[in-house]
Amino acid sequence: MTRQSLSEPFHLVRIVPASGKITAAAGPPLLSSGGVALVVGARQVLIRPWDCVAGYLLPRAGQAQKLTGGPLGTCGYAFPGPAPDQVWATDPDHPRRVRLVGFDGTPTGVTLRPRTDQWAGLSVADGAGGRLVQTSHGAYDLHPSGRQQVTTGTVVAIGTTTWLTRPCPSQDQCELTAINRHTGSRQALPSPCPADSRPTAAPLSGTISPDGRTAAMFCTGSTPHPVLYLLDLTTGRRHHVHVRLQDIDTGPAGLVWSPNSQWLFTIDRAGRLTAIDRDTRRVRTLATSLPPLSQLATR
Repeated sequence: MTRQSLSEPFHLVRIVPASGKITAAAGPPLLSSGGVALVVGARQVLIRPWDCVAGYLLPRAGQAQKLTGGPLGTCGYAFPGPAPDQVWATDPDHPRRVRLVGFDGTPTGVTLRPRTDQWAGLSVADGAGGRLVQTSHGAYDLHPSGRQQVTTGTVVAIGTTTWLTRPCPSQDQCELTAINRHTGSRQALPSPCPADSRPTAAPLSGTISPDGRTAAMFCTGSTPHPVLYLLDLTTGRRHHVHVRLQDIDTGPAGLVWSPNSQWLFTIDRAGRLTAIDRDTRRVRTLATSLPPLSQLATR
């Protein structure tokens, strides 16, 4: 999605990596300067500003549909649901809850109710249709079947099969722990960050490739801006990626893996779409004719 402007229309760009096909659709200006949820469904895309202004639903073909009421037209966060045609949306009657609805706004009857201490935490999508909440005393995964504490520290990268955690947030240097989300097995890994920096935690968490082999994550502290590293979760080897990243949305909203795990897509400081080859770490700028981008999402 292109960068926001209170006076300029937004553009939603769809890219199919396998074919290289690029299409674009435009919508009215988003009357917000704050955060925006970008949720990709099976046949449509939800653009939901966190502020109390209208959002939009964009089908694969056709015009943007303005959302001014109902479950998808209210203030607050929105996250991908467990199915491609579902989304978590803030419950207007109970702002501390999120409910699972279809892209047509139909409620499923499923609700997430964070505890009081978890509600105050920072939230991101958990990579598997749930919600990750990072608090000062640990990270929690909330999903339809229940809730679990992922770590007493912080989550620094999120994947569909793996968590990458930093279990001792009070120390400057700390080994990372990869946790298999299905079996609970754990593997200690060295931090990819230089001695004078540390991994950035949620909501600027990194992301793990679909095959579970590589974590893309940020280190902060040694430079004014986050630095991107690739960490091999099998060997523990780290690789610095030489790309100047944008200052906004440098977390999950700005890092997307290709389905085959070969390419990591991100946005550079100029708003240009950038592809990073996992094996060679070569950085390529794509579709230079596109307007400046601000967010990426995948399905």
